[in-house]
Amino acid sequence: MKFVEPIRSRSEIDAVLSAFSGQLAARNRALFLLGITSALRISDLLALRWTDVLDIEDYNSGHGSTLAFRPSVEMRERKTGKRKVFPLGSTVAGALGEWRRDNRGEFIFSNVGGGAPISRVQAWRVLSRAAALAGLKGIGTHSLRKTWGYHARKNGVSIALIMEALNHSSEGVTLRYLGFTGEEVRAAYDLVGGLLTDGL
Repeated sequence: MKFVEPIRSRSEIDAVLSAFSGQLAARNRALFLLGITSALRISDLLALRWTDVLDIEDYNSGHGSTLAFRPSVEMRERKTGKRKVFPLGSTVAGALGEWRRDNRGEFIFSNVGGGAPISRVQAWRVLSRAAALAGLKGIGTHSLRKTWGYHARKNGVSIALIMEALNHSSEGVTLRYLGFTGEEVRAAYDLVGGLLTDGL
């Protein structure tokens, strides 16, 4: 499998979001936002149904702005079989609601009109094309999950908690996964070195 990078800055995230266009832009923005905020693998993202995120009454009869999204999503990972629960924030719910107006099918990430979910290859094409338009290289479907882990660690979340959220088997796997660059490691040395020697 080809190594992919996380998306390392908010401006790069905004650039990718802005690159989605056309009839399926709402779907693709929802896929991207849910991917970077849920830390799900692409196979789990593509398997999500509207019943996983909508209250059942709204699934059956809701229209547009009246949709009531669940505050969190509970599912079982395909790869590990482990239970996963994650919050569904208002920005992601808004993006999903926009896409729901065009997609009344069973699966969230299908084409207009519903049907089966898009394939992993199709999802890769959508995301890598938007990333290329945003000037980013090395971005694929797994970048969504890596982006969550990278920003969690960068903002002080412990490796143990990130490992738990990603359902990794060891902290070593998680550390290799996070994708920090040599420049970021050197900046950490400079920061800590300065803190330890300031005023000496």
